[in-house]
Amino acid sequence: KNSHFSYKNGGMGPNNHVLCGESPEGLLSVPSSRTLQLYPAAFCTALNNVALVLLRFFLLPKVMLFIKRLRRKSLTENLPTPRMTTEILKRQKLFASWPANLLEEVINMLKPFTFYPREYIIHEGEPGTGILFLIQGQVEVLKRKNPGASKKLGKDNTVSQAILNPVAVIGEFTALTRDKRRASIRAVGNSTLLFLSNADLASFLPRLPSAAKESSVSTILQERAKGMLATQQFTNTNLREYCPLLKSAPEDVLNHLRTKLEPMSFYKDVPILTPGTRPDKIYFLVTGKCEQSFENTTDKTIINPPFTFGHTEVFLNRNCSEAVKTVATCDTWILWKSDFDNIRFISPLAWSRITEIATEQNAAQRDKFISIAPHLIRSIPTTAGLSTKRCLRLFNKFEMKLYNPLQLVVSASQIADRLLILVSGRVLIAGKAWRIYEAIGFTCIHNHRWPHAAVAQTIVECLEISVEDYTDFLKLTGNYGSAKQLCKWLMFPGCYGAAELLRGRDATSHLQAPLMYPVSSRQHVNQLETGFVSMTNRVKT
Repeated sequence: KNSHFSYKNGGMGPNNHVLCGESPEGLLSVPSSRTLQLYPAAFCTALNNVALVLLRFFLLPKVMLFIKRLRRKSLTENLPTPRMTTEILKRQKLFASWPANLLEEVINMLKPFTFYPREYIIHEGEPGTGILFLIQGQVEVLKRKNPGASKKLGKDNTVSQAILNPVAVIGEFTALTRDKRRASIRAVGNSTLLFLSNADLASFLPRLPSAAKESSVSTILQERAKGMLATQQFTNTNLREYCPLLKSAPEDVLNHLRTKLEPMSFYKDVPILTPGTRPDKIYFLVTGKCEQSFENTTDKTIINPPFTFGHTEVFLNRNCSEAVKTVATCDTWILWKSDFDNIRFISPLAWSRITEIATEQNAAQRDKFISIAPHLIRSIPTTAGLSTKRCLRLFNKFEMKLYNPLQLVVSASQIADRLLILVSGRVLIAGKAWRIYEAIGFTCIHNHRWPHAAVAQTIVECLEISVEDYTDFLKLTGNYGSAKQLCKWLMFPGCYGAAELLRGRDATSHLQAPLMYPVSSRQHVNQLETGFVSMTNRVKT
């Protein structure tokens, strides 16, 4: 009931020990050992229990820690400690490129510590505080079997991974990244280590030559990546879980891809994907965090494992529309584009299924072009004057389609039955490249065949709308008549005067692809001539 008590020793007498508090009585006397026997037995027992608990939780750990420090200090002073030299430091990859004068300063900052047999030096999961150099004795590297289940360290929950001998460097990566310890270290016998704190190490980095600094960071990242090979196994199940394109891939294809995976680690604040660039590898994020943002937006998303990025761009051979950078130290497995593309030859059936999955996913990605939808629709000559609202209505009727390399996008033997806008990839029409965001087939509302074939050279993405949906939209919005008239000016120039022809050329002057509609030399419209088809023949075809 009472709070804010404080202890006072009022004098030398045995009964002068009191607790002062905000109680009605003011002072509450605490009995001494002489007068304790005068109190009820239950009160005495309770008071003894409180005293023991206070000793156990507050005094005993401090006493034990104090004794441990005294014993370690005595052991460190009495055992001869081998001296660290610049030659020894030079043999360590982290310090191989450091100047000799800085290495001498590093040696002067090292502090020796000696540990007893089976004493833990660092614990898995705790923050890294610095680098340790093992210069005498042996230490054992221990890893918890199931880190998520228990934090206890013991023979039932740990597995020995290695025995380290002098001179070994421990914790050099966490010293730079400030990550948590990835394993525990335990002394096998009496072991002496030299300690360099994170703060001391950080004080040297600005003084390093740029080449030496880059070499040190690169070395540590490479060593961390090598450690992934021993500690992080990437299975076929992981491939299916991480990459949706591979969820239906057969085991032999996944086994082949796993042999091609390479570990790669990244430091904090490193860009991995940049908008406008074309990635040459797929990244499987297994540890760490990344920040993802898209072009034309300020929204940012934090990515946590398991996650894959770059797979759609690698498959479609297109530039990135997103930016990805690390916000912490990250471990990834990478798969090069050339190895991924080999699936096409190893298993054509698996590649076909990957294409189907990509098509399904890509259909949902049409909305990423919503910000430029008015520009795309107005670049079509027959819909150049539409309002923004109507542009969006028409855009929502388009579907995203994928084409594989060497696949016909349109054929000269087919009737023009759709309008297409190229959004990614490379397509050749009559030996010339079809420009990104350019439309073909806008004249399909007037019956004709494709005059040329369009062949995909890479994975290609197109926005497409059928002639029926396109015609219905034009009629619904009252634009069908003007669109039909423009098609006649372009396809039958001999039937119209100079003013109409000029208007037709102005409407299509921005197009660079070869004409994808036939042009008649007659002075009268005849839909039965070569390249044209009547409505009756079109339905039959």
